[in-house]
Amino acid sequence: MNPLLSVKGLTKRYGAFVGCADISFDLYPGEVMGIVGESGSGKSTLLNCMAGHLTPDEGQVVFDTRADGPRDTITMSEPERRMLGRTDWAYVHQHARDGLRMGVSAGGNVGERLMAVGARHYGQIREKTTDWLGRVEIDASRVDDRPTTFSAGCSNAYRLHAIWSRAHAWCLWMNLQAGLMFPFKRVSWIYCGGLYAIWACLLSLSPTT
Repeated sequence: MNPLLSVKGLTKRYGAFVGCADISFDLYPGEVMGIVGESGSGKSTLLNCMAGHLTPDEGQVVFDTRADGPRDTITMSEPERRMLGRTDWAYVHQHARDGLRMGVSAGGNVGERLMAVGARHYGQIREKTTDWLGRVEIDASRVDDRPTTFSAGCSNAYRLHAIWSRAHAWCLWMNLQAGLMFPFKRVSWIYCGGLYAIWACLLSLSPTT
């Protein structure tokens, strides 16, 4: 079995300071991995480099794409990375509202993501949106509410709803704690964090589940 994701020699520097250095690992479908470190040890830098939010100084992030097999995402074009973000990747921000459009309804946030990968039927989009609200224990009657009206707990649940409404192969997750109450049977977890709190996390979706 080929790894779903291979990180090879990933290094990021901020001038004279090192964010992360020579990080390498393989992630297989269904695998669980833990990455632990104190605040400032480079966990967020690592995940942001892997997500394409930061450009590493060295290394590769090789993803086993559906169409072309293993490819280094760092050398991909921006449109290619964006498409991966709409289909096979997801990024959950440390603060839930950073990943949501606060002036758009709950259903609209999800609908935009579904339309980005080809969905066009309004009824089907709304049906899928309300289905996923139920999966994260939010009443479907809130589909037209804006995220500004959600409590912190509901916002964290809703960000999961917005992301997992699409089929992803893996996910980069900042600050896992708020999501632990919501069981997603289809995902396996890679935990990253300090001694008392989980600050960053990776997930891998097994194609066989």
